[in-house]
Amino acid sequence: MDREGVDWQMGHSSHRSGRRYRWVGWWLILLAILLSHPAHAQLRGASPEVEKRLLAHAAEGYFQCSQQRLPIDALNDDYCDCVDGTDEPGTAACSGVSPHTLRFYCSNRGYLPELLHASRVNDGFCDCCDGSDEWQRPGVCNDTCPERGDALRAELEDKVGRWEAGRQQRRLLEQKAAARRQRRGPQMVREHRAQLHIAQRAERRLSRWKRRLEAYTKLLESSLERAELTPATHATAGMGAETDPLSETPASEDEHPTEDVPSSSPVPDELLDENMQNELQAVPQPSHADGPTATERSWRKRHAHGREGVASAKDTASSSPTPPQQLESEACRAVTLSWPAYVIVRAWQRVLQLRRRDLLANYRILRPLLGRVRDATALRRDASACVSLAASEYHAAVRQREHRHRELEEAQRQQTARYGPSDAFYAFHDEPCFQKQVGEHEFEVCLPRKVTQRSSQGGGNALLGHFERVQEPDAPGKPLRMLFENGDRCWHGPTRHCVIEFTCSNVTDILHVEEPEKCFYRIRMSCPAACNEQAIRDARETLEVLRRSRESARADAAAWDIK
Repeated sequence: MDREGVDWQMGHSSHRSGRRYRWVGWWLILLAILLSHPAHAQLRGASPEVEKRLLAHAAEGYFQCSQQRLPIDALNDDYCDCVDGTDEPGTAACSGVSPHTLRFYCSNRGYLPELLHASRVNDGFCDCCDGSDEWQRPGVCNDTCPERGDALRAELEDKVGRWEAGRQQRRLLEQKAAARRQRRGPQMVREHRAQLHIAQRAERRLSRWKRRLEAYTKLLESSLERAELTPATHATAGMGAETDPLSETPASEDEHPTEDVPSSSPVPDELLDENMQNELQAVPQPSHADGPTATERSWRKRHAHGREGVASAKDTASSSPTPPQQLESEACRAVTLSWPAYVIVRAWQRVLQLRRRDLLANYRILRPLLGRVRDATALRRDASACVSLAASEYHAAVRQREHRHRELEEAQRQQTARYGPSDAFYAFHDEPCFQKQVGEHEFEVCLPRKVTQRSSQGGGNALLGHFERVQEPDAPGKPLRMLFENGDRCWHGPTRHCVIEFTCSNVTDILHVEEPEKCFYRIRMSCPAACNEQAIRDARETLEVLRRSRESARADAAAWDIK
């Protein structure tokens, strides 16, 4: 071999030896670094705070946990030395000591740090996105932190943008709620109080009609029974009557006997005169010509007062206001044809102080009018129908009055209640409701009043609850909740109730509806009223942590590229 070939071989071998020496040099430098900082190599799985505390006395060669002082090489030696287990942050040796406090720290460069329970270290599952929890099996877990960090960053940036817009919308809602409460609150109370008074007056009026129709029906029945008797037995029946229908009328009714009496044809004066003349003829005449006796003078005086009273009652009966529109039925019109006679009998009874045996006079007054109406059977049927109708309308008026009373109480409660932070949800009062179709049901949310479920199959509506209160978050990350109670009762179940969980957004919408338990409904909604400053600050802080973590990951990658 010539000299040039020998020189080339020697140079080539020396070049390979130089590269080998350089790699050996790098490994020696890395080993020196690890040996010069043994504690850092041993503190795998420790968070920065725990690491700082454990390495406070590393220069003296020991660390301290609880009341113990242990050598520095006892850290992460897979043996639990400390009572609280803090000497094994990177192994599972102390996993059974304090299961609620022991955590493995995942640095997750490029993403967010997280803590795992010690029992999940080296368990064969990749829990940390950087794979640091499976350090005994290198290469098993891929580093997915950069991809997860980019996805979370984009999501948070979108949320912060919507939350900022929602915060602006919330300020407008707060202003609207304050103006509405100042203007609408007292007005609603006044309106509901006026409606309650109207309902109370209607109830009282129908109550009077009901009582008087019942009393009148008793008198009518008594008169019809007497009309069916022969004249001979009629007087006997009148003398032996046990009860007086008129005497059963409440005292309060006697005070205003003609109030709210239906109008009808007045009773002819001739009828009254004839009846009174018949009574007058039945009185014995005096046997001397010196003048009327004391008995006759007394009777004529009573007759004069009686005529005035009956005439007054007749005018009242013919000019009284019409009955409520609900009672303008055919049966009631048939029955009220003889109502003026009933009023006149009441006045005649008060004036003459009739006794039970004088009920015959009632029949004498009613008999001509009873002859104008239909037969007794039809009249009895119509009277019964009219009384039933009056009772039905009265009970409907009672329900209406109770409904108006509840509305007034609700208006008074709304005037003092607070609907969420800064009362922002009050701005939705009397605004259109929000709907969402879920399967065969449509859910309607009327903020902040009630939640209703409608069936598209014609099954009717179900009230899921009335507004109860707003429950503000008791911990970071918890949603704002609105509770609705006292809905309709389920079939063979409890009363329905609902909870709405709100998330911050610049629009109000129903996101999701579910029924996790029977008759309990959970609804997720987005709404500007749920936006708060703390959530926006937390999101910005998370973005800052992501930014620093990404920069740290890039710095580590650049350092490895240099090496």
